[in-house]
Amino acid sequence: MSSGGDGGRHRKNLGVS
Repeated sequence: MSSGGDGGRHRKNLGVS
């Protein structure tokens, strides 16, 4: 969750948000 900026939105699909 280091780069929870833009990467957070992409990982949101995987439910890792």
